[in-house]
Amino acid sequence: GALMRSTMFFTCVLLTIVITLEVSRRATLNLPGITYFIFIAFGLMVVVVNRRLAPAGLVILSCTLLLLVTSITLERYGIFPSNIPWGSSYITSRQPTLTIDDAMDEYRHDYIVELASAAKDNTAPDSVFLVPWKWHVWRLFSDRAVVVDYKAFPFRDEGMKEWYERYLVIYDAGAGYPDDVTESELLELQEKYGFDYAVIRSRSTMPSFPVLKSSGSWKLVCVTDDCPG
Repeated sequence: GALMRSTMFFTCVLLTIVITLEVSRRATLNLPGITYFIFIAFGLMVVVVNRRLAPAGLVILSCTLLLLVTSITLERYGIFPSNIPWGSSYITSRQPTLTIDDAMDEYRHDYIVELASAAKDNTAPDSVFLVPWKWHVWRLFSDRAVVVDYKAFPFRDEGMKEWYERYLVIYDAGAGYPDDVTESELLELQEKYGFDYAVIRSRSTMPSFPVLKSSGSWKLVCVTDDCPG
């Protein structure tokens, strides 16, 4: 009896430590599915074989189920990595996966995709682009860097300061890009931030900049001397 009680005590202590580590995200334990079944089977055995120790068996079952359900639930909402418990991996493996091809199908006839595809096919991989503020899908489809956009901002203090400064200079109180920017202002921005291409309104008259692609009410222009032929 004493051995059984000691075993169950240390089992509960172990499960408590495991739950604490999982919830605090201080360790990725990668517990195999058999581990859960062993604890569950042990708890059921204690409940069935020795009624006096049934409360302890129920504690073991409760701790095991709490660990399993907590991991599945938290990872289901994107908090845990998908490789912690087998249950979480089971759920994750059955969730739909969005691929670039799926996204391309969704935006197939979108002017952003047409211009971004032209950029990907006709510009160097290290080219930098100035695009409208909310064109956050540009990098996905073009595989090219941008000067700034509203979606991807840095999390370091100096980076956030630079990000906000670029927003003010380019879009807000500065040049008024893309609707009100002039050719000279665009050149000033290019000298300041070193981008190679810009997306501007089709109605904008900037003869100095060769047009690579037009789509909808927008056009992609080259603002450097090294433009594709």
